[in-house]
Amino acid sequence: MNRHLNIFRPFSQNLSKENIEDNLSRAFVICLQNNSLLLYEFLRIIFKESKQEDLLNILLSDVAIADICTIDIQIETTDGNEEFTKVFAVAISGTELDMSTFFQNVENPDKKHITDIFISIKDIAIIIEVKRNNQDCRKQLYEQVGAFTKHIDSESVQPIDFNWKKLMAFVNGIYGFQKINGSPSVMLSDFIDLVQSHNPNWIPIPPLASLENNKSSEQKIYSRLSSALKAIDSEENPILEYNDRIGLKLELGWAREILMYIGEQDQERLNLVFGFWPGNTKGQGTRLLQLIGDTNWTPPDSILVNEQLFQIDWGYELKFCHFNRFISHLVIAQEEIKEGLKLISSYNHWEYAGKYKKEHWGVLKNFLEENLIEGFDWKKKMNWETNFEGTNRNYLTLSMGFQIEVVVPLEYLQSIDKDINDLEPLKKFILEMKQQLSNIISTK
Repeated sequence: MNRHLNIFRPFSQNLSKENIEDNLSRAFVICLQNNSLLLYEFLRIIFKESKQEDLLNILLSDVAIADICTIDIQIETTDGNEEFTKVFAVAISGTELDMSTFFQNVENPDKKHITDIFISIKDIAIIIEVKRNNQDCRKQLYEQVGAFTKHIDSESVQPIDFNWKKLMAFVNGIYGFQKINGSPSVMLSDFIDLVQSHNPNWIPIPPLASLENNKSSEQKIYSRLSSALKAIDSEENPILEYNDRIGLKLELGWAREILMYIGEQDQERLNLVFGFWPGNTKGQGTRLLQLIGDTNWTPPDSILVNEQLFQIDWGYELKFCHFNRFISHLVIAQEEIKEGLKLISSYNHWEYAGKYKKEHWGVLKNFLEENLIEGFDWKKKMNWETNFEGTNRNYLTLSMGFQIEVVVPLEYLQSIDKDINDLEPLKKFILEMKQQLSNIISTK
């Protein structure tokens, strides 16, 4: 998902500045206002945790036309001139708070107080204080309630901790239920994305160390990796914004992205593969040749990341596109090129890379036949007939570069990603991998 299409992200707002309390609370309120199941379950949890379930049942079974639930943000407590028989004081912070000490705080009647979120139903009020970090907001919440109601005691006021981890587990549950019911909420998805980009630890996803090392864990592995990427995402280290793949953007001129995907070892054990494609377009190929010239440069067989050597699998890549969309490719090993010939060169780049009208496809065929060994069935490998010859396409574009895949055994990642609340080791590894791949030509 492109972050600029997120409902809760203003297009012009800097990513690093947008997760203030007002935006988080505003986003949550919009979700409550537009998702009746979310609102009902949120209220049900609040009443249940304060042992007031009977009150909620009575409330819902005896409503008049005028008994509308109102939800608002940034309300001054002095504006409340209604009489409320019950007030729920809800703290939403990054850490769990012990609300048993709530009534030990002292009022400050001279101070002006503004609630982050205010909900009212009949003669019941819910005052919510929201923090974007681990700040203890109990005193501030107590003062808001004190400025709002005449009596602060355990009979009329019910303090409740609804920390971010607890809140997001609840929101995820609602989103998951609506998704399997065939009605996924884009709004809830965007809210989850907004919160995750601010603090991925608020959405608990099991660390890799706790997962089985087989295909049954693939989705959970991708979820954990996505959390690490969202924690990395910034102007300095932007991530890819696709629905079907994850990875990092690059601004190297000769390569534009690193993809992360799962591969298999023997006996169904898994690898994480970092895929990297220098020279993936003709423009990138031009920049690549400016660096390597007509030398015999090829990728190394391994790369050092986190003081560990990891295997590199590589080949020459010929990529075929139509209307700037990937159609097919050939990944060619060194031994599949005829002896004495070189696939990546200035001559081949300027002579053969670029656009081919259909009437010139014979030139491309001759180039491939002249460079590839006997028995290399390039037509079958790239589905030439299905993708081009047997279609109405009247042109194609060809780029020539490298496909580089760094193979990281899942066992290694499991050894560094052990704590559900600590993404730093995984983040550090991904960023160092990015750095080493970005330097792969200069460090050869």
